[in-house]
Amino acid sequence: MVGITGDAGVGKTRLAEAIVAALAAEGRRVAYVKHTHHTLDLDRAGTDTARLRAAGAAVVVGHSPTERVVVTPTAGRADDPWAVVADLEAYDLVLVEGRHDAPWPVLRLRAPGRPARSVAGPVLADLEGGDGAPPLAEALAALRPLLR
Repeated sequence: MVGITGDAGVGKTRLAEAIVAALAAEGRRVAYVKHTHHTLDLDRAGTDTARLRAAGAAVVVGHSPTERVVVTPTAGRADDPWAVVADLEAYDLVLVEGRHDAPWPVLRLRAPGRPARSVAGPVLADLEGGDGAPPLAEALAALRPLLR
């Protein structure tokens, strides 16, 4: 479990995308968790899955021939970082974007010339983000000892 933290616009998603692509090319399985402060809009009112969630289903799985989406309620545990990533132990790496309040190790990005944001977990690497290419080599070097 490793977080990628930093202020908005610093390149967290670009770095996550580059890490996932590099590790997937090596045959590694990476899970990605995106933390957001916005309500997720996966079920639109009136859809079958929304109706079944409203009826009280403990979990709703939507699937197509190419993907699956699992929706579970947070049940008041949205602030518990460990509840958010439960059931992801089967992966070589679980990358969590955001959650600067979580206790797991982080890759911390900062904008050039700006101070780094404070985090709760140990910092694996302080990286400079911004508009350029993400600092992939530095990030991978910090992650390699943690891969399964």
